[in-house]
Amino acid sequence: VAAWQQTGLVFEWTRGWSAGSAVDTPLDDGHPRYAVKGGMTAVAKHLAHALTLHNQTRLQTICVAGDGWEVLAENGRSYQAQSLILTPPVPQSLALLNAGEIPLAEADRTALEKVAYAPCLSGLFWVEGEVAVPPPGAVQQPEARISWIADNQQKGISPEATILTAHANPEL
Repeated sequence: VAAWQQTGLVFEWTRGWSAGSAVDTPLDDGHPRYAVKGGMTAVAKHLAHALTLHNQTRLQTICVAGDGWEVLAENGRSYQAQSLILTPPVPQSLALLNAGEIPLAEADRTALEKVAYAPCLSGLFWVEGEVAVPPPGAVQQPEARISWIADNQQKGISPEATILTAHANPEL
């Protein structure tokens, strides 16, 4: 992240959120949160700029191949690589590893199997005029039906318009 900050790809946005009051200072939990100039896909594009990408390719199996990896796709193609990064949801990643009989340390497997997901309804709203989201431009209330609201203009990623991101909690 430090290198991305130096190049201007990302910047530190905040170290905490407001609980909703316009007069309270944000709760500083000490953990930096970063924003990406150009949106989140800019990081993926930056990482992939020198890579050959195979879009719309569903993987079937991952196997150890010598000192690297072989990945077999449903379309019958195989791909070889020195390194492998799995980004699908954990259940899909574990299924790929299981299909190739890739051993995991028991502690790692147990930790991965405990990962739980919950549905989240998310919306992006273009708003005319200003909004009263307190600094740093986000409100987080995990128990509320709308658990997260961020003002992307305050965040510094949509300077030309007031755009809000909202997330509902799983119960909504």
